[in-house]
Amino acid sequence: MSNIDPTIWSNDDRAVRPGDDETATRLLTDVVYYGFGQLFLLCLPMMWLVSVTPFSNGVVRTGFAVSVIAIPVSIGLFRRGVLRVGEPWPRFTNRDLGVGGGYGDFLTRSVYFSSIIALCSYGGAAANLLVGSVLTNVLIAAIVAGVGVTGFPYLARESTRMLAGRAAVYAAGLGAVYVGAMPFLWRFLPEIGLIFLLYVVLALLDVRSLAGAIHERA
Repeated sequence: MSNIDPTIWSNDDRAVRPGDDETATRLLTDVVYYGFGQLFLLCLPMMWLVSVTPFSNGVVRTGFAVSVIAIPVSIGLFRRGVLRVGEPWPRFTNRDLGVGGGYGDFLTRSVYFSSIIALCSYGGAAANLLVGSVLTNVLIAAIVAGVGVTGFPYLARESTRMLAGRAAVYAAGLGAVYVGAMPFLWRFLPEIGLIFLLYVVLALLDVRSLAGAIHERA
């Protein structure tokens, strides 16, 4: 016979609702591990590039700070199913990791979310300079981050339309980098130019099948 007083558990939320702590822990894991961890692992070159851009008293860094918070949190919420857009969040499985398809997924996520970070950072900075408001910077960066994460489950697919959409995101993101960091590409920080060229190559590699699909339709 148990010596535990049942009244001890009567007011314990974990005894009444045993799933709550587990749900909260899983959500935290999705945000921290799959959100922040994924972003810092796959997008570190772009994060470094944006953070060192000496542009107009740091207005670029405001949008950048918003992006590195909003993107991982949104990823965690979509992955856990708290937010839904119709398409389920694409997940890695043990079967995917270490094979060609898995590496392709890593490539897609790296270039895609790096492009979203660039759009948040330089887009927010441009809005800040035009309107003269830091709040506008934050708002634009948050909207771009939210739209970017929301669209990923669709754009991660390999259909011709989705590849074209992904290519457009890459072009916009790398275009923002080129315009925003152009004065510093080679003269002051040559590494910025090298990372920019690296992302151009990776973006072309990710959407390489788009050219074949367009040629077949022609």
